[in-house]
Formats: sequence, C-alpha cells, structure tokens
Amino acid sequence: MKSLLRTIQLLFFKASFLNAEINHIRALNANGRVMGDPDKFRPEAKQRIAKKRKGLLISFLVIAGLVLAGFTAAVTINFFCPLSVMAVLGLRLASIIVIAWAVLGRIGYETASFKGETLLEITSAKAFKQFYGLGVFLATLGLFLNVPIV
Repeated sequence: MKSLLRTIQLLFFKASFLNAEINHIRALNANGRVMGDPDKFRPEAKQRIAKKRKGLLISFLVIAGLVLAGFTAAVTINFFCPLSVMAVLGLRLASIIVIAWAVLGRIGYETASFKGETLLEITSAKAFKQFYGLGVFLATLGLFLNVPIV
C-alpha cells in the first residue's frame, strides 16, 4: 500500500515526493548506509523526478495511442472482413505470448554491463518497448474484435 501511495505522490505531488526522497536518504544515512548529503542531492533528485514523470507521461501517451490504434483496427476489421472464432482466439493468444515474451526477456534474462550504454543493452531496452507495444496493440485488437456466434 505504501508503494502505491508513493507512486501517486510521484505522479501528482512532485514537491511532496521530492521531500520524501530527501527524508528517505536521511533515514538511510541514519541506519548506517551512507548515501551522501541529502541537501546536496536535492537538485539531482529534482532532475531525476522530472525525468521519471516525463517518462511516465510519454509511456501513457504511447499506450493510449496503441490502444486507440488497436480499437480502430478492430472496428475496421469487424466492418469490412470479420474474422472467424479461431482467428480471434489465435490473435488473443498471440498478444499474451508477445507481452509475456517482452516482459520475461526484459526482467528475466537481462544483461547488464556498462550502465545501459552498450549496444546489447540499448537493443534490449528498445526490443522490450517494441514487443510490449505490439502485444498491447494485439491485445486491444483481440479484445474488440467481434466473435461470430455459431
């Protein structure tokens, strides 16, 4: 629950989140984990928070665009060339596979070496976004396709 509240704080109350971040570093320092001077970290934390918030906004817009594209494609297919039950089920299965593949490939077998700067790491991050985006599109498409009643 606390994690959810922190996420809400990050999204909607950035000054409050920044203060919580500084207090978190103070608490870590008090527990023996030396994280440096929290007040000197404040400008960097402010930049990191702004970058994360921008990334979340961009992610939301990309996903909303993919959902809209999937919905539009489904309406078009339903109108011009309805698919069979098996084709719709196959599409839904494909969307699950693509999303699971993207997630597992990213968090299950990730290769890290030099702060995300090697070609392998850059390609891995981009492949995750591409596969995940494709999976969201396919899932939305499959969700809104009409299944013929036999």
